[in-house]
Amino acid sequence: MSYSSLSLPSKLFQLTSLTLALALAGCGGGDGDTVDSIAPEPDLGVQPGTGTGGNDNGGNNNGGNDNGGEQTPAEDFSLQKLYTDPTNIKLTDEPVTFNVTVKAVAKSGGAAINRSVSLSVDDSTNTGVTIQGASVQSTDDKGEATYELKLNPLVLDEEQKADLIENGFGLKAVAKQSSDGSEITQVTTVRVSKEGSGDGGQAAIVSKLNIENNLQTTSVSNNKLNPYGDTAKFNVIVKNTDGARVKDVTVGMGIADIKGIAIIGGNNKTTDTNGIAAFNVKIDENLTKAERDKLLRGVAYAINIKEKNGATKKKEGTLSVAIPTPLST
Repeated sequence: MSYSSLSLPSKLFQLTSLTLALALAGCGGGDGDTVDSIAPEPDLGVQPGTGTGGNDNGGNNNGGNDNGGEQTPAEDFSLQKLYTDPTNIKLTDEPVTFNVTVKAVAKSGGAAINRSVSLSVDDSTNTGVTIQGASVQSTDDKGEATYELKLNPLVLDEEQKADLIENGFGLKAVAKQSSDGSEITQVTTVRVSKEGSGDGGQAAIVSKLNIENNLQTTSVSNNKLNPYGDTAKFNVIVKNTDGARVKDVTVGMGIADIKGIAIIGGNNKTTDTNGIAAFNVKIDENLTKAERDKLLRGVAYAINIKEKNGATKKKEGTLSVAIPTPLST
């Protein structure tokens, strides 16, 4: 076995000379008449971490603009519905579970997706109703946030049970507007009836008040909603048996879950001094033909009223939707 007799400095010099010769060859030769030049680095494009603003520290690029442009602010929305499934909860001898759904609707009438909604139970200690899991949920692609609740009669005494049957329990949903962070709410009272042991509980009090309503549209004067886009005011008028209008009556309004139509600004109101509770109804302007055709079949609605003494009453009907016809000359 033979070993090179060159010393380490000689080897380094030999490698350096070879490298220089190759570099010169790449520049067009190495004779004395050639002007030495350095070949430019190849253009590899924008590399990760280098940015476009002249910052070569390999880290964050504070000089460039890599935010992808301005973000469109999220659209404002309302909490259109707050309801339980089933609508009437049975008080039995054992705990019962049920679902609560909050529906959020964007200002344009579509589903408000990925919005945080908080749910709370009024006086959970005395009603035995608790939320199973997180009280804050995000709305899904239908604009709905769903919660599981439990009514546990085992933690209630007889007086608390009687009060629950008579008055039900309250639910409150809260969210924040996208534009200014203001709080929007939706409330409802859930009825409870007795089942199992006992005498069947107290019967619900039926209100003797009369419910009237009318629809005032903005796009046409025939008081029918326009499927190509419309806003309307749905007025609920509450009167007593003498025909006098009644104030301070709680009024709730719900409509069928059909794409393109929504109640804007909340669906729980209290009658004013004129006995009127006004709700704002909106139809989206950008619906497909199939969606418009579905609306043209009419939109079912329900009105519920509740007096201060707990008496309740319900009225159902259908909102008319029609394509405007040209005025005859």
